[in-house]
Amino acid sequence: MTRLPAIGGDDGNWGSILNDFLKAEHKEDGTHDKVTANDIISKGPWIDVRAFGAKGDGIANDTKPIQDALDLGNSILVPKGIYKVDGLLIKRDNTHIFGIGRPVLQASMNLMRTISTNDYNDCIIENLILIGKGEDSVGGQYTSSGRGQIHISNQSVRCIIKNNKILNASGSGIVDDGRESKVINNHIENTAEHGIYMSSSLYAVVSGNLIKGVGTIGSFIDYLSGIKIDGASYCAISNNIITGANQALTITGPAFRNTITGNVIKDSMREDIYF
Repeated sequence: MTRLPAIGGDDGNWGSILNDFLKAEHKEDGTHDKVTANDIISKGPWIDVRAFGAKGDGIANDTKPIQDALDLGNSILVPKGIYKVDGLLIKRDNTHIFGIGRPVLQASMNLMRTISTNDYNDCIIENLILIGKGEDSVGGQYTSSGRGQIHISNQSVRCIIKNNKILNASGSGIVDDGRESKVINNHIENTAEHGIYMSSSLYAVVSGNLIKGVGTIGSFIDYLSGIKIDGASYCAISNNIITGANQALTITGPAFRNTITGNVIKDSMREDIYF
């Protein structure tokens, strides 16, 4: 790092030390070399998707630049904007993709998954808005096989999904097939399938989520749930709010030693809790 010469020291080196300092801190014309917006985008402690060409204008398809950022690093910043995407895959452990200013990832087509942990561990997805196409991608047929706008895949461990808003999902809002996941404080509204679908999850925490409008997209609604526990065990389901679901909370087996406490269920069409 450059510096000014020290008073009473640097004998014989004042000139070279001062010149190095001036070159680093000033342009050749003598004006101060201020930090630019491009410096922040390309040289921050994170990888800003704009450094790879993401526009966030709601028109350009930003799949490649965002995927390039995910391919390269662990800490991925998505700033405010509307980013059209075809689907994104996390490519390494300890990936943290986060939004500032509540950016939107908008599906450019009818996607089964907008973003997947892709069998990597210790990943965090937070502060994003994900908007689906608002169409049932299987034409009214029921399937829960990984069709979540955010998908924690079955080899992923200790992933955290928090503070996201998911709208108009073509499948479920969030699908958790992993272990020791945390799904916390998300807002899920209007889905073609479940709000949160837990398939063989182990030791998951699902807490503080708001789930509304389950099954309002498409024509299949009969067995859709705000939260469906399908073979999941040792999970804690607490303090969620589920409104207007056909079945608010469904448990199908084999499912063992799950704890369900403090959830608020409103206006269920059939059962509040179905076993």
